Formats: sequence, C-alpha cells, structure tokens
Amino acid sequence: MKKRIILFALSLAVIVGMLSAGNAYAWFSTMQGGSSEANRIRSGMVQYELGTDAFIVESAGDIYPEQNLLTGPVSLENSSNITTNVRIKITYTYGGSTLVWDPTDDTCELAVTLTDSNGWTYDSTDHYLYRISAVAVNADLPLFDKLCYSGPNTDNDTLAGSTETITVLYEARQAEYVNTWNFS
Repeated sequence: MKKRIILFALSLAVIVGMLSAGNAYAWFSTMQGGSSEANRIRSGMVQYELGTDAFIVESAGDIYPEQNLLTGPVSLENSSNITTNVRIKITYTYGGSTLVWDPTDDTCELAVTLTDSNGWTYDSTDHYLYRISAVAVNADLPLFDKLCYSGPNTDNDTLAGSTETITVLYEARQAEYVNTWNFS
C-alpha cells in the first residue's frame, strides 16, 4: 500500500510537471529572447521631414516690418510608422535679446500666421503650441504661411545692422501610450 501511495504521488508530480512545462518554456523562451510574438513589445519610430522648401528669405538688404520672411508655406510630413502628437516653439532675437513667440501677446515683435490656427492650443507655462489632434502616418502637417517682424514695438532703428535669428523647434512623440513630453 505504501508503494502505491508513493507511486501515485510520483505519477501526479510528473503529470503536473508536464502540464506546466509548456507554460514555463514559453515564459523562459520569451524572457531569453525567444521568438514568441505574444509577449513581444514593439515601439514606433517617430520621424518628421520638412515638407516644403520654404525657408527664411536670405537677403543682403534690409528686413522691413510686415515683410514675409518665408518663400512659401512651411509644413512637416509625418514619416513615422505610428500616429504622433506634435508641439512647436518659436524663439527669435530682437534687438540683441532672445524672446519666445507668444500668440496671445499683441505687442509681440514677431508675427506668425498659422495655417490652421484652430488646430493648435498654446500653453503659456512652457511656451509651446500643441497640435490638438494626432497626426496620422504619412500625413502633411501645415504649420504657418507668414513669419514677419511686426507689432507696435517694431523699430527699424533697433533692427538696423543686426543679425536676427528665428528658431522653430518642433517635437513629436508617439500618440498612444505616451503621456509625457519630458524624455530626459
């Protein structure tokens, strides 16, 4: 009788071991670089390209208030393999100071005409414009049509003989499952 109980216990242990071996093998093969597709996590590639050749007009002459500094509209193309979110920030120099463009400030020396002004929201704490809707794969994202020095504080004497710089910083992130813009 004692031999039967031991034999039954050993048989039961072998059966339980055989049933769980498949699950354990799948776990360890995935953890050790196996080819199980069920447990593989993929991340998307985020990549954008300048969609046009519209750049700031290079001129040996003077820049005048209200003169469009672009040769045409500026856009980005989402060449990522995933849907993305986009934000932009525009900084510029004026009279030797570096400033951030604020679309809510009527006295701002830089005027920017957004192609789709209703498609963006401005955050005054970080000075970024955030695209309200996600940008689909291979979609064209029009940014702006006009960039010029303007406003009540624009003074030709301030700009005379100076080198002015306008920087457009754009950032993109995966639209799904990523909730932060700070990746440091």
